[in-house]
Amino acid sequence: RPYAACPPAQEFTPTGSPAAVPALGYFESYNEAYAALLDFSRSGLTVAARFTSFAEMYERFMQEYAAKKPSKSAVAAYSSAYKRCAAIHERTFAELRKPDFQPIFDGAAGMSESTVANLKKLLNQMYKVAIENDVVDRNYSANVAAGGVECEKGVPFTDAEIEKLWNAASDDVCKVAITMIYTGYRVGELGSLDVGKDRLIGGKKTRAGRERVVPLHPAIRDFHLARILPGLDPAGYRDEFHALLDGLGFPNAATGERHTPHDCRHTFSWLADRYKMDSTAKHMIMGHSLGGDVEVSVYGHRTFEELEAEIGKIIAPH
Repeated sequence: RPYAACPPAQEFTPTGSPAAVPALGYFESYNEAYAALLDFSRSGLTVAARFTSFAEMYERFMQEYAAKKPSKSAVAAYSSAYKRCAAIHERTFAELRKPDFQPIFDGAAGMSESTVANLKKLLNQMYKVAIENDVVDRNYSANVAAGGVECEKGVPFTDAEIEKLWNAASDDVCKVAITMIYTGYRVGELGSLDVGKDRLIGGKKTRAGRERVVPLHPAIRDFHLARILPGLDPAGYRDEFHALLDGLGFPNAATGERHTPHDCRHTFSWLADRYKMDSTAKHMIMGHSLGGDVEVSVYGHRTFEELEAEIGKIIAPH
């Protein structure tokens, strides 16, 4: 690679000589090097920004994030996600592309959905800061294939605990928990949903999950979810959720551990079985892939009205 792509000098020595500028890269042909210069010129980025490392960009992001006074758990989540990116810590941020990020996500494919979501969120937030500071002109991690597995561990709330939540339903944090109990949504999905008068639309994980339409149970239709859900931060909500349960005097679950937001999804599944909800409707509402059951996946159509009738089978205390 004998051809160096060096941008024009921006500074000069006391004697008037141009100060050396680091090369943007080295290439096999003159045309490749010239194309790199043209691309750099069109981007409007600065030479200094061009050489900012991934680690330096992370520190810049965390400095800005600290000013928002985030919770300890939110900071820990970002720190953990950053450690998973160790292979690119010293790489120049502006040179990173999708193929550089994909192995990191592939390595996290066996981790929980929340772990993968935190990794994705970290990169999105870092790119936001990088774009604002003219380090890059786009988010090159946006189209990375992100997997993750749903953590199946969970303990449903008891009838008495559900009743206790309903008694505190004037609180927005409690409304979110009750919404998960009567829709089956994961906490990580709530912030990106479209909220209709009688339904929630969207989700994550599988295609079935992303495209699902979930009728709102009549008991929660006056929760003003269009105000509460958009932009809801899963990490921040988990802290609020635990504070809510502590404030309501919730004991630990039967396992000896405290309830988690994911227990709300388990509660929906338990209630669906308890009130004899149609199995296909239940899986569609929860966003489960039906691909393994050919007959159901091909012929198991359910209209919104049918799903609404099935979810209405669940009896709410209020």
